[in-house]
Amino acid sequence: MTDIERDILEMFNERVAIMTIDGKQSEAMAIKHAYRVVRERYGREAIPQAVVEMWARVMQQ
Repeated sequence: MTDIERDILEMFNERVAIMTIDGKQSEAMAIKHAYRVVRERYGREAIPQAVVEMWARVMQQ
């Protein structure tokens, strides 16, 4: 697992945990958040294709 993938996983899990506590868990919001933060930290080309695809599916909903 790369540093970028580890960061995505950590952010995703933290975000889901936060939203679960708030009582409004949303996988879509967690994916959007992780995508945005990784893009800001590493640049768009660093984002793994799997995350890009997840984000695209989420945005279509």
